[in-house]
Amino acid sequence: MSSPLSSSVRAALGGAALLLAVAAPGAAQTTAAAPAPPAAAAAPLDLAGSWTGEYFIAQGQGPMAMTFAKADSGWGGTVEVTTPERTMKSAIGTVTVDGSAVTFTAVLDGADVTFRATFQAGELAGKLVAIQNGNTVAEGDWSAHHMP
Repeated sequence: MSSPLSSSVRAALGGAALLLAVAAPGAAQTTAAAPAPPAAAAAPLDLAGSWTGEYFIAQGQGPMAMTFAKADSGWGGTVEVTTPERTMKSAIGTVTVDGSAVTFTAVLDGADVTFRATFQAGELAGKLVAIQNGNTVAEGDWSAHHMP
C-alpha cells in the first residue's frame, strides 16, 4: 500500500515529465545522424607477374626472384633463390593474400620455407623462415618489387 505522500510525489513527477515532453517535443526525441557511406573497398592485391629482390639471412644474402600466376584454384608460380654456391628454384606452394599481407611457401634445398610480407608502395617486404627436419635452418628478411 502506498502512502498519500508517495502518490502525490509520483503524480507531481509524472506531471513534470509530461510538461517537459509537451513544452519541448524535440528535446525528448533525438535524431540519429545518417550513417556514413561505407568506404570503398580496396582492390585486391594483384601479384601476377615477375618480382625481383633480395634476401638477408645470418648465412648471407643474395638475389631472389618470383613469378606469380593466378589460377582457378588460387595463386601459383615459382621462386628462385641464389646463394654463393648455387641457384635453387621451386614451385610456389600455398599462397595467401589478405589485404596487403602476403604469405607463400616453397621447398628449397629440402627445407620448407615460408615467406611472409606486406605490400606497400609497390614492394613486398617481410620475413622468411626455413625449417628442415623440424629445425629452423635459416631466417631473415626479404623484399622484392614488381617488374614492369
